[in-house]
Amino acid sequence: CYCNKNDFFEARKVIDYMFDNGYHPNVTTYTILEAYEMLMNVKNDGLKPDVYTYTAVMDGFCKVGRSNEVMELLNEAIERGVTPNVVTLIHLHNVIDIGHIPRTITFNNVIQALCGVGKIDKALLLLFLMYEHGKIPSRTLYDTLIKKLDQQP
Repeated sequence: CYCNKNDFFEARKVIDYMFDNGYHPNVTTYTILEAYEMLMNVKNDGLKPDVYTYTAVMDGFCKVGRSNEVMELLNEAIERGVTPNVVTLIHLHNVIDIGHIPRTITFNNVIQALCGVGKIDKALLLLFLMYEHGKIPSRTLYDTLIKKLDQQP
């Protein structure tokens, strides 16, 4: 909750309180807090996080089953012009595997980003996954895919 508000001081106080009362957070908890704090600091300093930064934080959230946070970070990354890589897509599949189906707009955004950097094969795989989960692509996405497929040798 405090991390969502970028209040890492309070988040650390909660962890300290847990520790003082006999509840010992594991290494993953500390790592996720550090990674998320680093991501917020990068953004607050006016820098643009890259795909590796986003993917590292998504990895931590995946490990503790925080699929909503994974999807939020994925959407944020794409909105900021960061193109998903293979590891990012693996995290997307992991989130889907645990039952969190992304919204149609998330699928559309990821597929558009993949098309934008010429990763048509990965875009098509994600399109089939989208269909498999009952999501209907936007007309714009269809247009993009058709144009990109037409440009293929």
